[in-house]
Parts: sequence; structure tokens; C-alpha cells
Amino acid sequence: MIEGGIPVGRSVLVVGGPGSGKSVFCAQFLQHGLAKLGQKGIYVSLEENRYHFYREMSRFGWDLEKYEREGSLKFLDASPSFDEEVAPHRSLEQVLHTITRMVSDLKAQRVAVDAIASLIFEFPDLLERRRALLRLVHTLSETGVTSILTNELRTLETERPVQIEEYLTHGTIVLKTVESGPSVIRALLVEKMRETAIDPQPRPYRITSSGIEVFPRESVR
Repeated sequence: MIEGGIPVGRSVLVVGGPGSGKSVFCAQFLQHGLAKLGQKGIYVSLEENRYHFYREMSRFGWDLEKYEREGSLKFLDASPSFDEEVAPHRSLEQVLHTITRMVSDLKAQRVAVDAIASLIFEFPDLLERRRALLRLVHTLSETGVTSILTNELRTLETERPVQIEEYLTHGTIVLKTVESGPSVIRALLVEKMRETAIDPQPRPYRITSSGIEVFPRESVR
């Protein structure tokens, strides 16, 4: 659907509703880089702690904790906390500073930020929010990593307003549910991707015991 993969050094937004597989997408992106390509990675969690994330992803056969022990994966817990001692990386500037340092120390090639809403929506003004997102994308690009950013899909309607994040990232992948006769199926849509041709049609996908599986030759009816 995107000529074989996400272009190196680009930041891609993955949007979807609750349960659509955004965190699984992030983990699979990092797992593939670690296991198949030897690429080191960083997972930035803005919602869930390390223990629960690793436990949830182990059901797909991914031992991400092992990669962290070996020094090829870093987990940055920037989830909300009232205790500043527990979550010292909460503000956007602190998160960006820590990501930059981690990428440099680890020589990481892949970064996943899940999810960006709690970072950029600390800025109530739309212009400030746009600048915050631009800083995030620019910082990731400056480090040279290929990155996945996730955010909530704010409406499940087919005709929906484009979210500001979709304009500012280099690519957008939408995970959504659609009605197909009496059934509801999951569909993946590549809305845009710079430096590569895309398949503009929504294609069905499933979350299986081995992760997300997309069926690029099947149609969503």
C-alpha cells in the first residue's frame, strides 16, 4: 500500500478510535525493526506504564522487555502523574529533550510516540498547538529517526474534518471500523505518505495473535 514501507526519517501519524490497534501498530513497528532489521527503538508512552504495555504486547509473542534488557530498546514513561518525581518528563519541552538525548545515546533508528494528544492539547490556542506539533515533528526529523505518532480519531464518520496533525506530519494512516452489510469490519486507509505512491483505497485488517495483519488485495464493501 506504500511501496514497501514508510520512508526513512519521516514522521507518520496513525489515528484511530479506542481499540483500533494504535498501540499495537507502534509496538509492531518497533518489534519489526528490532527483530528483522536490527534497528534500535524508543517507545514513548504518554498513557500507559511500562509493566502494562509489555504485558499487553507479550500476547503477540513480542518480548520487548528482553530488548530493553539487551540495550536495543528504551521505554520512556511520560504518562500522567500527580507526582513530579514519578513523571519528570511531562511537558512537551522535557519530553523532546529526553527523546533527543535517548536517540543520541542509543543510536536509535525508530521512535513511537503513543499518544500525542496529552502533549499538544496542553496548548488551548490553536496556533500554539500547531507550533507545538511542528516542534515535535521537527525534533524527530532532526534526529534522523523514522517515527510513528498516534492520536485519537475524533469522529467515526466517513466524511470527517481533517485534523490539524494530519497536515503537519509526513504521512497519515487511519484505522477505523466500517459497516459491511450486517457486519462491522476494521479498515486501514493510507490518506497520505510523502516520497511514495499510495493505495488510496481502505483495506481490511485484523488484530491477530501475531499482531496487525492487513489484506491489501481485499476491498471494503
